[in-house]
Order: sequence, then C-alpha cells, then structure tokens
Amino acid sequence: MSKVVKETDDVLFNQFGQSKEDIIFFVSMTDDDMAKELENQSVIQMTNAKLVDGFLHRYQ
Repeated sequence: MSKVVKETDDVLFNQFGQSKEDIIFFVSMTDDDMAKELENQSVIQMTNAKLVDGFLHRYQ
C-alpha cells in the first residue's frame, strides 16, 4: 500500500484540489493490540515527514 501511495502521481491528487504533501496517509485496523503501532509505522512510510510528528503525538 505504501508503495502505491508513494508512486501515485501528484496529478491525480491535483485533479481534486489536493496535494499528496498535505495528506496524512496511514493504515488502521480494529481489535488488535498492535493497531497503534501499525498506524504509526504506516504514517512514517507514506506521509510527508513534516506531518508525521503531529500524527505520532495525536494522543498527547
């Protein structure tokens, strides 16, 4: 999934008035003790580094 996000051309996002650089991408799942870790690791892989820290500290 992260590979697809990274390789998706910015033109696709621009068509909808969006920028990949402004979107927080992450994978989530329910009913698992590792859900938060999955979210944190996936956001690091798929999201602009400037947005990652805010996401990682979302519960503070």
